[in-house]
Amino acid sequence: MSSCKKTLILLVDDEPGLLEVSKAFLEEGGLIEVDTSPSAVEALCVKDFWRYDAIVSDFMMPDMDGIEFLAQLRKQNVDVPFILFTGRSREDVAINALNAGADFYLKKGTDVRAQYAILCSFIDHAVSRYKATSAIEHNLRRFQKLVDSMSEIVEVVDSNYVIRYANPAVERYFGKKPEEFVGTKMLTCLDEPDEVEGVLHSLLEGEVENANVMVKARHVDGSVHRLDATITRFINGRLGAELLVKAREARGSSRGRGMDWHQIAESQTGIPQER
Repeated sequence: MSSCKKTLILLVDDEPGLLEVSKAFLEEGGLIEVDTSPSAVEALCVKDFWRYDAIVSDFMMPDMDGIEFLAQLRKQNVDVPFILFTGRSREDVAINALNAGADFYLKKGTDVRAQYAILCSFIDHAVSRYKATSAIEHNLRRFQKLVDSMSEIVEVVDSNYVIRYANPAVERYFGKKPEEFVGTKMLTCLDEPDEVEGVLHSLLEGEVENANVMVKARHVDGSVHRLDATITRFINGRLGAELLVKAREARGSSRGRGMDWHQIAESQTGIPQER
C-alpha cells in the first residue's frame, strides 16, 4: 500500500463464513482494516461513510444486490471507491457495475490467495486514485474561491471569442452577472470592439503569447469603463488555443492620457495596427 496509515474498508457480503475469510486475508498484511456488514440494507444504515477509504461488496445478496447498493450510495453522494467482488462471472453484471460507477469488478476464483492479492491491488489503486482526485478537486475549489473574490476581472475566452468563464467582478463593469456573461461573445460587450479584435486574432494564431491593451467595457446602463487588460494565450487540450483575460479599471496611466488604442496595441504587441 502507498500509505503507512491503514486503509479502512467496509466489506459487505451475506455469507458470514466468507466475511470472516475475506477479513482475515485482507488484514493479513497489516495494512488494511476491515469493517463488515452482512447485507447492503444494513450497510446503508451507516452514518459515516466518509470514514471508509473504499467499499467492497458482493453482488448476489437478499433484498438488495451489490449494484443496487452502489446506486443508493451514489444517490446519497457517497463517492468513496467501490469494488464489486462477486462469484457471478456474467459480462452484463460487470458492465452494469462499471456503468453504475464501480471502480473495479472482480470475480471470486478458486485460487483464494491470488484473488485476495488482486483485490488488495484493486483497493490500493482505487484509494490512491480517489485521494489524488480529491486533492485536485480541493485545490480547484480553493482556486475558484480565490478567483471569485478578486476585484480584477478574470475571463476565459475560446477561439470563437465566446466567454467560457467569468468571475463575479464582471458585474461591476458590465452590469451582468457571470452566468449572464458566459456564452456571449467577448466583443459584443466592448465599446469599439473592432479595434480589439486584431489583437485577439494575433494571440489565438500564436503570433504573440500575451498582450497588454486598453479595452472599453460597455455597461448595461450605457456607461463605459476603460480597463487595462492583460490577455494571455494558452492551449486547452483538444479545445486548442484559448485566452485568459485579466482586466482592471485604468487609473491615470499614460495610456489613458495620451495614447490611442493603436499606439497601445503596437507598443505592447509589436504588431502594426491599421488606422
